[in-house]
This record gives sequence, structure tokens and C-alpha cells, in this order.
Amino acid sequence: MDVALRWSGTVVLIASDLERSRHFYIDSLGMDSVGGDEDAAVFKTESGGMLILISHRRANALLGAENVSQGEFAAAGFYVVAAVESVDEACEALRSRRVQFFREPEDHPWGIRTAFFRDPDGHVWELNSDLPEE
Repeated sequence: MDVALRWSGTVVLIASDLERSRHFYIDSLGMDSVGGDEDAAVFKTESGGMLILISHRRANALLGAENVSQGEFAAAGFYVVAAVESVDEACEALRSRRVQFFREPEDHPWGIRTAFFRDPDGHVWELNSDLPEE
């Protein structure tokens, strides 16, 4: 029997300091919190998906402590992609909220423009937008 995987549109990120991360996503990224508790913060994305931040305590309970990195990330093992109308305008807006980009906006031959930043726990985010057709 084949298993048909359907992406739920939900991303769960483990936060070493949930309050710090909650404030980053609200204050710096302008996201609206739609719920949570002392071990989780829930945000709805513009595309209808969800971003959930969970504490190490919640992650340890769900996954088992041996399966959860207990420190900040040294390098990306994955990254989250968010489409925006204009990468340059989004970067400008986020820089005004003290978001620091480690890769500035750049065009790619496959037709998109990207920029990359990290959240307080080191999770990598890509912003991208389509390049105008020539």
C-alpha cells in the first residue's frame, strides 16, 4: 500500500527561548499570534498554513529528549521558504525591524530572487519572489 503524503502547510520550529522567539515573529516579522500556551506559540500564515513555535520542554515530551537538539543551530539542516511580492521591499521593511540578513537579495537563473535571514534560534528563512519575465 502506498502512502500519499500531503503537506499540511504547517511548520513547527523548536525555540530555546519561546518568549524571545514569540516577540521576534510578532515584532520583527509582523506575524499575528492566533494561540498558544506556556510551551507553544501559534501563528497563521498569509497562505493559510501555520507556523508553530514550541519550547524544548514540549519538543522533549513529543519527540523524546534524545531526538531534540538542545542548543542553538550552528548550520542549517533545513530552511523555511516564504514567498513575498518583492524581496527587496520585504528586506527593507524587515531591516527596519532589526532583522539581519546573512545573504542579501540575489537573482537566480531559475527565475527567482532570494534573500536569507535567521530567527533567534538560528532557523533559516528564505524570502523569494519571481523575477519579471523578459
